[in-house]
Amino acid sequence: MVGYSSIAQLGFIILGIFSLDPKGVDGAVFQMVNHGLVVAPLFLIIAVLTERVGGGRLSQMGALAFKAPVLAALLLIAALATLAMPGSGNFVGELLILFGAFNTKFVYGIVATGGVALASVYMIRFFQRAMHGPGSAGVQERSRDILPAGPDLLTIAPLIAVIIALGVCPQIVLEKLDALKPSSPHAQVAQR
Repeated sequence: MVGYSSIAQLGFIILGIFSLDPKGVDGAVFQMVNHGLVVAPLFLIIAVLTERVGGGRLSQMGALAFKAPVLAALLLIAALATLAMPGSGNFVGELLILFGAFNTKFVYGIVATGGVALASVYMIRFFQRAMHGPGSAGVQERSRDILPAGPDLLTIAPLIAVIIALGVCPQIVLEKLDALKPSSPHAQVAQR
């Protein structure tokens, strides 16, 4: 499921590049940064879930939100960031890509918006089945939460923090991207 959402995000990046609109291209580059930041914690959380539950099948998971609330919260934030919820860096990136697509070809923007809606269906369904669905008997007893000072939390939490930071302050990346453009005022100052 996470692999398919990763491919969908890459398709969105390609849409931004080939929109040939400055906003779309900026959004594509910003989304490349976000993609690495969102997919990494998702795969790490899947690895932790697989280790905790004893397998990677959704049928083995379920009701883990009660046994592992910190892990469930981290997965929820990463899943919502994948869906480009406001407050995440993906929101800014996908919004710029959609602006570029709508400016270039309105139909492409409509199709891309439909893709965003479909992505929300499968990602929310994945979270719901993994964290709140019915689990297998005997599997739930082995599941446990992330330790507060454990390596799993120390690896995943900073990535989640950066995802939120880029959602709140996207200019951190966008100003650096703007400075690379030859016609921008920042680039002219940098050349002097």
